[in-house]
Amino acid sequence: MPDPADLVDTEWDVSERAWVADYLDHGQVAASWMGASRCRLCSRPNGSRDLSDGSYLWPEGLSHYVLDHAVRLPAEFFEHIEQRLQALDDLQRDGTWWRRAHSTPTGAVRPTEHAQVPANQGRKWRTSGGMQPNDPATHA
Repeated sequence: MPDPADLVDTEWDVSERAWVADYLDHGQVAASWMGASRCRLCSRPNGSRDLSDGSYLWPEGLSHYVLDHAVRLPAEFFEHIEQRLQALDDLQRDGTWWRRAHSTPTGAVRPTEHAQVPANQGRKWRTSGGMQPNDPATHA
């Protein structure tokens, strides 16, 4: 890992940093760890998860480095963000599924039009007390 102090760009525009940090903060959780890391520049707690957008993986605290310390990420990553956000902007809404679902007399969705979620299939779900869902002991 590079030393973040070597990547600080004090001339980097704050609004662009905020834009990048917002993108980073909205990644999907890819992994969680048992303890929080600390910022290598100011020592504040800096997250305990890895986030992803499906292409890149980054530590949860990367947005802190970008926003609070002006740690500039590679140009390749900026291009990636712009492409991802443009692709979202270019999406067209398709309301036909909605109209189809509400064209039945009761407004109910026809089960054959949607994928069915399989039943539990023998998976064991544990609650904090070790009880299983639908166990009579858990329902008073």
